Amino acid sequence: MASAAVWQGLYLRCLFTGDFCCGTKVGVTHFFARALVTDDLQEIAAILRFLVRDGRHLLGWYRGDADGLYQLIKAREPQSTRPIFLVLTGEMAGWMQAIHEIASWDIQHGKWQPDQFHFADSSYVKLFLYGQTGDGRFELVHDHYPHIRIFRLSDRASVT
Repeated sequence: MASAAVWQGLYLRCLFTGDFCCGTKVGVTHFFARALVTDDLQEIAAILRFLVRDGRHLLGWYRGDADGLYQLIKAREPQSTRPIFLVLTGEMAGWMQAIHEIASWDIQHGKWQPDQFHFADSSYVKLFLYGQTGDGRFELVHDHYPHIRIFRLSDRASVT
């Protein structure tokens, strides 16, 4: 199981080496962190779908247009794919500072954007603490709160 030290290590590696998300380099870690801290459950669903379906391939062509990339991610139609599960744990709350730092990196301008996301409004809080499902975007398939909650991402195109 990952720990706060792993997220902190990823953050420090990003900060000092440029790997994962710093500068104009973009990686899966940055997008997964952004998914956990965004306040928009539609955005977390879109990011997860993007990463599973074609994100690793499309990230290779990224050349500095962050707004265009985020619009592409959100505009992609939900298509049937293998099931996508999101596992959230109570332990993750302790990792959120490092996750927030990774997500707050401005991939277009290569600098930090402090106060871009707020923990109290994050998708992690909405899904894990409150059990919100984003109007059917997520289905709670295992509930052992406060230890773990597992959600299945809906692949229904009718979800808006």
